[in-house]
Parts: sequence; C-alpha cells; structure tokens
Amino acid sequence: MSEKAPAVVGFCLLCIDCRDAPRLAQFWADLLGGSVEVDADSDAVVRAPGPIRLDFLQVPEVKSIKNRLHIDVAASDVEDALLAMEDGDG
Repeated sequence: MSEKAPAVVGFCLLCIDCRDAPRLAQFWADLLGGSVEVDADSDAVVRAPGPIRLDFLQVPEVKSIKNRLHIDVAASDVEDALLAMEDGDG
C-alpha cells in the first residue's frame, strides 16, 4: 500500500497477450507447478502456488516488436531451472 494510492493493496495478476495462450500457459504451469484453466475464447490462466496469477490472453496479431516484459523466477539451482525451461515447449 502506498500513501499516494492507499486503496491499492498489492499485486495479484499479470496479463500477457500471446498467439497461443493455452500452450504458453501450460509451459509456465509445468515450470511453476500449477494448473491451467482455458476458457471458450482460448484465454488461459495459470494457478500456481503463490499470490500472483498469470493470465494469457489469446490475440490474433503476430508479435512485431521486442518483448518489454520479463518474468523472473526464483530457483534453488539455476542450472536445473534452466534445463527445465529449455525442455519446455514455450
């Protein structure tokens, strides 16, 4: 909570536009240890341990510029974490 915005109590959700929401959500669910819910519009949400939810929103546009968002994860073993990410489908 900040003095400027006392009604804002925290960060809970990150929305990411992408071409294949179910696939990208499954990659992150596999990595973080969560489940994926896909709706009728092919939007997908990752419910993983912790307070932050990841929503992947299906969009028709192809990415045309560099990503300006990076998701950083905590790891007990960096090498093992990198191998798990490289073995993923994302």
